[in-house]
Amino acid sequence: MKTYNEFNAMITEAANGGVKGITKDEWTHSGNGFDSKTAPIERYLATKSADFKAFAWEGLKYRNDYKIKVDGFEFDNIMDVLATNHDADFLAADKEMRRYTKVYGKAYDKGPSFVPKKGQWGMNTKLGTIINMAGVEFAKNKNKWYKQDRSETRKEFVDIMKRAGQKVDFNHTKEIYTDANVQYAWEVISRAIWRKQN
Repeated sequence: MKTYNEFNAMITEAANGGVKGITKDEWTHSGNGFDSKTAPIERYLATKSADFKAFAWEGLKYRNDYKIKVDGFEFDNIMDVLATNHDADFLAADKEMRRYTKVYGKAYDKGPSFVPKKGQWGMNTKLGTIINMAGVEFAKNKNKWYKQDRSETRKEFVDIMKRAGQKVDFNHTKEIYTDANVQYAWEVISRAIWRKQN
């Protein structure tokens, strides 16, 4: 009888058309002529999530010969948190606001932004989930948000976050959301609106 891990590896391998995932031995000793710089992306996708997070993802950090697509979002690197195909004002606002936040650093400290799940990439960061959702909502609502009162936009933002299952508690003393990821998403949306209005 196969163990759970063996069975899970079989499923992952089958989902990748029989491509074998990267093993610890290959990674540590370059077994079977393995080279992380040239190994096919399919092999990374076939790697068990636990092994990928433990070591294999490091092989993709400095490569630029692949793209990651998740739920319609496009990313250039395993460490990217914000997709490249968002509204231009939203992307510019994020670029301007990153210098004032620690949320990206905390996200990077936790490892890769994506992990393989049955042959597909899956999001592996809370910040990524929240900021990309905020980008989608900004694109859908920007024409209205540019014109309406900030307080109305904030109410809609809160509703959006709650519908997505995020905890949206507000510290009225500090005037910030207690979840730093939610707070950052709000700051980027606010900045993107400001850019358009000015």
